Amino acid sequence: MKRPLLPFLAGAATGLANGLFGAGGGLLAVFLLNRCGIDKKSSHATALALTLPLSLISAIILLCFGTSLPLGALCITILCGLPGAWLGTILLKKISPTLLSRIFGIVMVVSAVRMFLR
Repeated sequence: MKRPLLPFLAGAATGLANGLFGAGGGLLAVFLLNRCGIDKKSSHATALALTLPLSLISAIILLCFGTSLPLGALCITILCGLPGAWLGTILLKKISPTLLSRIFGIVMVVSAVRMFLR
């Protein structure tokens, strides 16, 4: 690896983004892991694996500072998100890295435009 500090910086940046933006830190993780030389599909899979522990830690810290969780909405979202996660995992295995990059880019651009216009 040409830049041995990059994985450490990627981890710190991903954790910071996750704490600030929620699981959106995973978007940054995909980009940074790719820059570390990890292939596209592995970057996406690794970002997914990073999201759970980072999100749990962020949620625990926020709860300690008095932020409340809407438990009903949380449970419904998790239950309805599980089939989507399953489908996304199946699709990730089947689509080409080029198509994955294009879809990822479109999602990022649409998200950025929506955030900018709000």
